[in-house]
Amino acid sequence: MAPRRPLGEISGNIRQGCEMSPYERGKMILARDLGLKNDEIGIILDRSEDTIKSSLKVDSQRQHGVSKPRSGRPRAFTDRQMRLILRIVYREPKITYKSLLEQASIPPEQKHSVYRILKEHGITNWRAKRRPALTPRLAKLRKAFGDNIANNQASDWADHIAWSDEISIHQKGHGKRSFTFGTAEQKWDKDHVDPFPKSLGPSVMVWAGFGRGFRTEIVIMKRDYEAKHQGYSSKSYIEVLEEQIPLFWEPGWRFMQDNAPIHTARIVTQWFDDHAIEVVPNWPPFSPDLNPIEHAWAKLRDIIHEVDPDIDNATGGEAAILERLITTIRVAWARIPESFFDALLDTYWRRIEAVREVDGWYTKY
Repeated sequence: MAPRRPLGEISGNIRQGCEMSPYERGKMILARDLGLKNDEIGIILDRSEDTIKSSLKVDSQRQHGVSKPRSGRPRAFTDRQMRLILRIVYREPKITYKSLLEQASIPPEQKHSVYRILKEHGITNWRAKRRPALTPRLAKLRKAFGDNIANNQASDWADHIAWSDEISIHQKGHGKRSFTFGTAEQKWDKDHVDPFPKSLGPSVMVWAGFGRGFRTEIVIMKRDYEAKHQGYSSKSYIEVLEEQIPLFWEPGWRFMQDNAPIHTARIVTQWFDDHAIEVVPNWPPFSPDLNPIEHAWAKLRDIIHEVDPDIDNATGGEAAILERLITTIRVAWARIPESFFDALLDTYWRRIEAVREVDGWYTKY
């Protein structure tokens, strides 16, 4: 219902709950000084008489008609409680909100105030990243490797390395995680969830390498049926090396491989010695972030889904599925642009600096 002045007509033009501007307050003061009454000033400014009365009462406390600062929402916690909350999360970053409230002696109904305090200090809560388990000894090795590269190698060091690795690729589980629009209540609706496949399906082990100005083809590794578990052995690896390295190797290069058992076997080490191929020395264990080809694998998985969006639903027996998967992998690898590999090498020193900055511990790569 529209507001009404005492003994006055009902007016739909009188504003309620709208703060007066410094200009309006200036007109109000002038009207008062000219001898107008509060109800008369209210008519001129389309304000209630009570608004004019209360505004005039505190006018002497304002500067140039500007509103006085408000006290704001009362603080939920004392400074001591806030320091305790921050101290706990700094000391135990993986603590749950339930335990945080218990340790800080804060009732559960005030948990939203805790959220707000942490946010004001730039602290949020997120799902922890998954990385290979590092120990102080391994971190020290990673730091030493980064220091050695930074202090003793030329700026184009990464351009003279043949980066290599192998990875197992399954039929299912490719493509980027999808985003979905909806309300908070729809978060768990079947149309808003990406379900895990019940099985990842048949898989193949692939190997590839790249360097400045080249990349190998994607190689489907052969199982060693004489091995204990009939899997991929050092013999499988040597077959790949004998087939691929002569196609790209140049004098002055170094070959990069990680510390997987099939790479460090005696027959593999002997093979590199016999062919006078220098391997990057002292490669630190558990360091996929230092091998840029890891990003190529992630890119490959995304493109596999683009090449064959229905690969997850392929049928026809394991042999037929593997043949289709292998064909898709080869097409997807060829589609990765050369500029992608160049960018990996152009930014390699960022990886080295990142490892050094955290003393060998985890990096974003």
